[in-house]
Amino acid sequence: MRITQGNTQAGIAAIEFILVLPVLLILMVSLSEIGSIFIKYNTLNKLTQSGCRYAVIHIYGTATTNQIADINKIKNVILYGNDLGSGAIKLDSLTADNIMIEHVDHFVTVTVSYDYIPFIERIPFFDIPLTLTISATSMMRTG
Repeated sequence: MRITQGNTQAGIAAIEFILVLPVLLILMVSLSEIGSIFIKYNTLNKLTQSGCRYAVIHIYGTATTNQIADINKIKNVILYGNDLGSGAIKLDSLTADNIMIEHVDHFVTVTVSYDYIPFIERIPFFDIPLTLTISATSMMRTG
């Protein structure tokens, strides 16, 4: 039996594909993880800005301008997107303990830290910790 040139080329192409496939998969997964990190970081920044803005604007019934809104309501705005604390949490595994609010000398600073867990860490029997802490800070002047 004679081997034709077409069959040999098809076999070599299959071997090349098998050798290159893991590299392509690692590249695709890493790019999707980087995209996911950017989305979470952008969401965290927006939530921090919303909480800081709420702290400065919603000061009804105060005698002076150097006041901020209720701390619990600020945390609800950051966690849920509203001051009532209803609905779903905007970022999974984000808690009120991750939120720090400071009010010093006519400035309010809101800092939120978030533990990002990559997709690969959720795979069973993968024991390498890859959790990444992301933090965002916003500052506004009161009054």
